[in-house]
Parts: sequence; C-alpha cells; structure tokens
Amino acid sequence: MAFDQRFVIVGAGIAGVSAAESIRRNDPKSEIILISRESNLPYYRISLTRYLAGEIEKDQMLLHPADWYDSNKIDLRRGIEVTGIDIPRKYMILSNGESVSFDTLILATGSHPFIPPIPGADKANVITLRTMEDADFILKACQEGKRFVCIGGGLLGLEAAGALAKRGASVTVVENQPWLLPRHLTKEAAQLFQEQIKAMNINLKVGVQVKEIAGDSTVSGVMMDDGTFFPAEVVIVSAGVRSNIDLARESGIQVDKGIVVDSEMKTEHPAVFAAGDVVEVDGMLYGTWGPSQGQGTIAGLNASGRRADFSTLPPSHVLKVLGINLFSIGTVNPFPANSIVLNENSNGSYVCLVFQDQLLTGAVLMGDTSLSNTIKKTVEEKTSFPKDIIQPDRIHDLLDYLKKQGNLQV
Repeated sequence: MAFDQRFVIVGAGIAGVSAAESIRRNDPKSEIILISRESNLPYYRISLTRYLAGEIEKDQMLLHPADWYDSNKIDLRRGIEVTGIDIPRKYMILSNGESVSFDTLILATGSHPFIPPIPGADKANVITLRTMEDADFILKACQEGKRFVCIGGGLLGLEAAGALAKRGASVTVVENQPWLLPRHLTKEAAQLFQEQIKAMNINLKVGVQVKEIAGDSTVSGVMMDDGTFFPAEVVIVSAGVRSNIDLARESGIQVDKGIVVDSEMKTEHPAVFAAGDVVEVDGMLYGTWGPSQGQGTIAGLNASGRRADFSTLPPSHVLKVLGINLFSIGTVNPFPANSIVLNENSNGSYVCLVFQDQLLTGAVLMGDTSLSNTIKKTVEEKTSFPKDIIQPDRIHDLLDYLKKQGNLQV
C-alpha cells in the first residue's frame, strides 16, 4: 500500500499513543509506525498501583486493545529499541538491525526512575515501580509475605505503599524531606495527611536520610542516618525520574534537562517533534500524565499539518492519594516572597490560599476539593480579587466569592 508520508513515533506511552491518535484523526492516509521498547501493549502506567492493589486486571490497563492498532493502520512494533537516528538523512537503526526511514519523527521516549547513590542500592530485590514487570515482581513478593520499605514519599511511593498495605503487607515509607509531598502540600496540610496515612497501617519516617540498604547479596533492611533500622526483604525506590534524553543528544538534538521544544512541541529540526516526560517547555519539565497526553496530541496535530500550542500554565495537580482527595496549584512550598497566605482546617478539610497583591497565585485543598476547577481557572486567568476580603479573618468570604465565580463559569 502506498502512503502519502511516513510518521515514526519513538515511545508508546501516553504521549506517543496520543500523538498517533492525533495524526490518524487528522491524516487518514499516511503511514504511522509506533515503536515501543516494552513487549506489552501500551498501557496506563498510572494504573500500575491499582493493579498492584488488586483493583483492576491487566487487560483493564490497556490504552487500546490490540485490534485498535490494526483497524487504525498503526504499525505497532513492540520489544524494540531505537539505537541511533540520522536526522539529516531521516532514518534510524533499530535494535533488531532494521533501518527505518521517516518523513516526520516524534520522540516520546519518556523517563526512567532515578536511583540515588545509596550504599547497597545494587543489591537484589532493590526495585522501582515503572513497568508491568516491576509490578508483577512486587506482587509476587507480597504474596510470599515479604516486608517492604519504600524509599521516597512521593505520589508513586505512597500509592505503592497503600496498595501493599491493602494486601496486608508490612510496609514502611521513608522520606528525607521534612514532610510528604513537599511540592504539593504546605506543612500544615502534610501533617494532617500524614496522620491519615498512619491510620492505614503504613509506617512512616520523614526528615531522615537513608544511610544504607543493608544485606549481603540481597536486601535485609534499610538503615537510617539516625540509627533506626527497618527490616525488609524488598526495597522500592521512588525518588523521582529523569528524562530519557540520550538518544536525542546522540542524534544532535538540543537537550537540557529534557528535549528542548517550543509551544508546538517542535525541536530545532523542522521534521522532529517531541512530547511527554522527555520534553522541556520554557524551562519546565512536567512529568505527569495530563500534560504528557496533551503534549502528545499537540505534537501529532502540528506534525500532520494542523496548528496547536501547548500553554505553559502554573503547575496544578488533582490527586487522590490513598483515598484522600488533594489539589494544589502554583508555588506553595516555599511561599513566594511578599505573599499573603490564608488557611483553615475544619470538618476534616484543609484550605490554603496564596495571594500576591490581589491575584490568587497558589492554593492547596485537602478533603473537599470541589473548588479545584474554579481555583485553577481563577489562577490561570489571573482574576483580580477585591482587596478588602484578602484578610486572615475573611477566608469564608473568599471561599464564598470563589463559589460564586464557579457558578458564573457554568
């Protein structure tokens, strides 16, 4: 079959698949090759902890069933890596030795877990949770009655700990920061959050560094720098991710912390786009599901002749961590200089609003997050608030004002 042109997408996570969807909607005739280093069908990576908790089965994690790729004429090649790309000559070499040419290239190579230089991190049973294979290994260890320590109290570490605790495993979370989720929560919100986590039979240690992962060839536990020892047969490291930029760098594409792209997801090479965890937009790495999906869609649109921009907005997160609703937007730790901070904790819910002059620039909600969409829109549109209600004793007036704004937006 003759195609108008060939699009090659490297990486089959949410950014890569979204790019393929976008191209096919816009261009029914061109060839699309989607290359995945994993042997599984593309899946919702954010659902790994739900699978670990026994809430869903593997087939419920798939982005699309196998026949979707065939019916949309997307050539999905699994279990293959790209070993090199010649940008000027527009071809790449695959790990199976095949050479593949392209007219337009989209790099969606994602990210990889960061393993801190902790003594003992190379022992057997020190693992990350990034792939289906990782989840299966952890699940098997849980079924065998192994004890777990999660190094890192970020979103993934907490969700993994919650999944293991739900299955009755002994699990400890250690975090070197003074409180959990410091990018998302104020100190006051974190204290409330941590109390609820401890009630879920998750042991928690914050504000202490890991000294070493103990054991001979395999893990026996984790030693903290204050002398506390947590016995464990499995250690899950959840210390963030780093963008997979090596392939791009070696191909002569501009990289910094990620592949540098403009608002159209275009690199400095006209025929090369990038999207997802691997990209850096206006100096920012997003590294979360929603932006990756949006960037993939925008890359696909622009690559196939449409025009769309990715807006760099204040980072916002709507989360449900261990059944607890959380929302944050803007910078909440530390607070910006000269900001006005108003907060309240009542009836099991926490609210923090951060103002600079008459603009709401940041917020944290825990428990009742019903105002999250209104706050997000208010921050993004830089809506000015009446100066007289930006007072510590008038937070209820502020919340009423936001509710009225929400009603106007409907």
